Amino acid sequence: MDENRFLRGVAATSKIGKYEISGFFSRKNIDATPAGNGTFSTLQQSGLHRTPTEIAARKSLGLTSYGANINRSYRQLNLGFTMATHQFSAEIQPQEQVFRLHQFRGTSQSQAAVDYQWIWRSMQFYGEGAINQNRGKAFVKGVFIPAAHNLTLNIHYRNHQPTYHALFNAPFGVSQNAGSGEKGAYIGFEWLQSANFTSNVYIDHYEFQWLRFRNAGPSRAKDYLWQGRYRINRKSSAYMRLRWQERDQNTNSEYPIRNQDTERKLAWRSHLESEISPTWKIATRVEMSRHNWEDQTQYGWLVFQDLRFTHPSAPLTITGRYAIFDTDGFDSRIYAYEHDVLYGFSVPAYFNRGRRFYFVLKWQATKNCTFWLRFAQSTFHQTSSISSGLQEIAGNQLRDIRLQLRIKL
Repeated sequence: MDENRFLRGVAATSKIGKYEISGFFSRKNIDATPAGNGTFSTLQQSGLHRTPTEIAARKSLGLTSYGANINRSYRQLNLGFTMATHQFSAEIQPQEQVFRLHQFRGTSQSQAAVDYQWIWRSMQFYGEGAINQNRGKAFVKGVFIPAAHNLTLNIHYRNHQPTYHALFNAPFGVSQNAGSGEKGAYIGFEWLQSANFTSNVYIDHYEFQWLRFRNAGPSRAKDYLWQGRYRINRKSSAYMRLRWQERDQNTNSEYPIRNQDTERKLAWRSHLESEISPTWKIATRVEMSRHNWEDQTQYGWLVFQDLRFTHPSAPLTITGRYAIFDTDGFDSRIYAYEHDVLYGFSVPAYFNRGRRFYFVLKWQATKNCTFWLRFAQSTFHQTSSISSGLQEIAGNQLRDIRLQLRIKL
């Protein structure tokens, strides 16, 4: 959960004729890693304050943000113009590494953007172009096409230059504000083959224009996915997913100049979910992966069972999971989304060999008071310690406890 990605301040919207004008102002302190000499190297995202380093980063950097948006709607055309500025109380200076050359440096960043949405016949065209104070540019454009009554198509193109930075953006793509640039084309479609069966497919080809971590030069990648979902009845459904990924990655060379080899990964998933009663829901998943790189192949699998209980008369919900997994290493890891507290986000990587369980309890104590409790535990086989440094745990079990209370005023 990135606790920096929010605003604290005031905002207002006014409609003048056919124009809608909005403005905002925000000021807050955020978590950032001190780098010495009054500068900071990175903005923290975890929201955790456990170790001395994390405690030192807590609310250590001031951030002032302000901006405005003007929106104009026509019959089938919508145009928008946005400007935003973010000012830090100290200078951001990333580490001196080649792949970080284009990452943001300084005390202030500003962006201006123009966006559009145009409906022509049954097609919807959309796009946005943006530029920052360093003349770094980013463009996205696409079209949504209902090709037939049971077939929809989406085509999307993106081009983010390495020198473009925006603090609160969330563009479609793989890398955000990493200073590596990203250019790619995406095609996806949904095909309703029958009343009970739907296929989803996408093809995504993209490239990075600058160095990245584990990429000693510009690199390319491909991503293909097919998913078929079958509606068994009103309360049960199942889906199967196949995903193939290719990407360039540095070889394990002892020489300072490294070549890049193609990393390939195949993932297969089968998932079944059902509402067995008004109070109980279940979900079962089996997933397998195969990873190939430098003539080395790793395999992995994951099986989990989900249960969800909703009390028939009390405002109480309990969600839980038990999972077992076995992979040949970290490269063949498998990710699975987990329920979390409000605004929390958990997608752990299952790797090596072991088991994991978690549960989330949600209790609506009153109309304005809600309580969450989350407990998770991972057990790794043939392991005597977990992690390293200040986060090292003696033993083979990793536990996580979260409590959250929300009171509406």
